[in-house]
This record gives sequence, structure tokens and C-alpha cells, in this order.
Amino acid sequence: MKKYDLIILGGGSAGFSAALRAVEFGAKVLIIEENVIGGTCVNRGCIPSKYLLYASEMAGTDNMKNIKGIEVKTSFNIKKIMQQKKKIIGSRYFSGHRRLSSK
Repeated sequence: MKKYDLIILGGGSAGFSAALRAVEFGAKVLIIEENVIGGTCVNRGCIPSKYLLYASEMAGTDNMKNIKGIEVKTSFNIKKIMQQKKKIIGSRYFSGHRRLSSK
């Protein structure tokens, strides 16, 4: 049987942050998460919705060429926008996940 210093129920923002901090102090940590690390805010709520709002605000501006999925003809390619949203989510939390799992 494996032994842990800390067991965290839920891999949302708070649980994930607590796990990272505990690992920094040398604790052996187990996160129990029924779905994906990051929770609602990261995967379906705050971050994705803010990115989608930002992409829509940039349509028709000089900055729109910097948003993947908004094309010069000012049309929305929702598939590309959603792919970029997933990329943003992944880059924020999977880098932390690698930090946790490497210790």
C-alpha cells in the first residue's frame, strides 16, 4: 500500500494549487479527480469563456490577425477557435501536471 502525506479530493484550481505547493515542500501527494485536472474553471468555465469573448472582441479590429480562427474576411471559424481554446487550457495546467508527476 502506498503512503501519502496529503490526499486531495478534487483537481480543480484550489486542489491543484494545494498539491503543487505541498510538492514544493517535499510532500508525497495524491489527487483524486473524477474527470480532468483543472476543474470547471479551467476546462469549461472561466478561461475558455474569456478566450472566446476575447476572440469575438478582436473581430473587425487590427488585432484580429493575431487570433487563430478569425480570418481576414471577418468570419468565425469556430472549429479553429475551439482548438485554440483547448490549446490554452492545456498549456496552463498540463505544464503544472508534469511538475507534479515528475516528483
